[in-house]
Amino acid sequence: MSRAPFRKHGAVNKDRYYTIRYKVDGKDREEGVGWASEGKTPEKAYDILRLNKDNIRNGTGPQSYEALRAENRGSDIRKKEQEEEEEKSEPPCYVGYLHVVVLRPMVLPNTRRMQ
Repeated sequence: MSRAPFRKHGAVNKDRYYTIRYKVDGKDREEGVGWASEGKTPEKAYDILRLNKDNIRNGTGPQSYEALRAENRGSDIRKKEQEEEEEKSEPPCYVGYLHVVVLRPMVLPNTRRMQ
């Protein structure tokens, strides 16, 4: 975590930038996770670090934060494309709605209801 002297988060606090550090094949790696003002927290950074370490240990999944972000972007794009294809393949369906408005007699303050 580093504090940027020129970025403010709120009225008083300096903005914080969170990073994660780990080793891959005996080499140190450090990746930036994000700024506190963008919603990143130490807990989120730790979760990302734990996921990376587990993936490195097991040899599965994205083994860096950069790869994780790329995978998420790819899945978002595929999801949007799939939704667009579904919209094109479905015939239009029109359903009519009847809105019923119930009118009640207006009662003004300091007046009696008419019976």
